[in-house]
Amino acid sequence: RSNLILVETAGRDCTARVALWAPNGGQLLAEKTFAVRANEYFQINDVFGDQGLGLGDGPFRDVETTVEVVSGGGSIVSVATVNDNISRNPVVFVLRDPGPPDGGSIGF
Repeated sequence: RSNLILVETAGRDCTARVALWAPNGGQLLAEKTFAVRANEYFQINDVFGDQGLGLGDGPFRDVETTVEVVSGGGSIVSVATVNDNISRNPVVFVLRDPGPPDGGSIGF
């Protein structure tokens, strides 16, 4: 199961747009907005499934994700985690330079 965590760091409510992209800045696969309250730790369980962006069961490889604040005065930091049900070994993905779209997003 792949999870996406959004943490609001500016102390202000906001709306964050999460988008999933084909590799290397390709086609937009899915997008959804989420209301995130001031200082909230907001976790999207199963980001690809029905609780998340509804992309399906996969498997998915090299999907790029962007998170951007689209309204409100908040600021979002995001991180992805993967829980492997077979090995029971969680993996946390460290943030890297933003991917598409230009500006104001964080990719991993």
